[in-house]
Order: sequence, then C-alpha cells, then structure tokens
Amino acid sequence: MRESIWFKILFLWFVLDWLFSLIIGMTSKDFSLFVFYSAWFVVFYLGFEVFDLKYYVLTVFLLAVVEETIVYYLGGGLQGKATSLLQDYVNALPVFFMFGLGWYLFLLKYELSKTTTFLLGGLHGVLVEIVFPGHIFNPLFILLFTGGVFMIY
Repeated sequence: MRESIWFKILFLWFVLDWLFSLIIGMTSKDFSLFVFYSAWFVVFYLGFEVFDLKYYVLTVFLLAVVEETIVYYLGGGLQGKATSLLQDYVNALPVFFMFGLGWYLFLLKYELSKTTTFLLGGLHGVLVEIVFPGHIFNPLFILLFTGGVFMIY
C-alpha cells in the first residue's frame, strides 16, 4: 500500500491540507480544522495498521459517531445547519451506516488490495463531500480540502 505512487501523492496532499489548516488557524486564531485533521490522521494510521474486515461496519459506525461529534462541536454539523448534536446524529449516522454496510458487502464480494480500497473510498468521499454539495466549482476549496477528504473516507 505505502509503495503505491497514488498513496504517496494523496498522502502528501493530505499533509499539505493539514499544514494549510495550521496556517489558517494561526491567522484566524481558530484551530478547529487543524484539530479535526490531526484527529483523522491518527484514525487513518490506526485504521490501516489494524484493518480487519470482520470489524469494518462497527468501525465505520463508531468513526461516524466520533466524526459527527467533532464536527458538531467545531460548528460544522450538517454543513453548519445542525441545531443539536442529536439532530446531527439522526441525520448523518444512518447515511454513514449505509455507506459502511455497502462498502462491507462490496469488500466481501470482491478481493481488493488496500491501495484499490483506499482509492475507491477516497473517490467516494470526494463525491459525497465535494461534488454533491456543489463545492466542485470552487478551486480553492478543492485545493485545500480534497486531500483531507481522501484520507477521511
């Protein structure tokens, strides 16, 4: 996995997004994005080191709870529209659970390498977080956040 050129490029993009989030945090005195990316870096590393398919759906669900909690308390739940943590959970967790279940069934059916799984998951994240909400038309947004989205998904 780590020898893949795609993994190296996307990981470098994520690190650059992480550094941009630090710079943005230093200039605006709001380090929430930096904290969010830092937490996901740890989760990503642990996920690839201890990945086991039989715990995949449970892991996705627990990570969705953690992610939605972090995002809500940083002020961005449901693209900034969540009025409570419960509303955020009710609207987001079923979606993440279905994503996880769909990926689990897909991974059971097809024998994929970690690199292929990583790339397909990252593309899925880009569709969900960047293309569907309409951020695809903002080049600065794509530059600053696509690497992070790839690693998170």
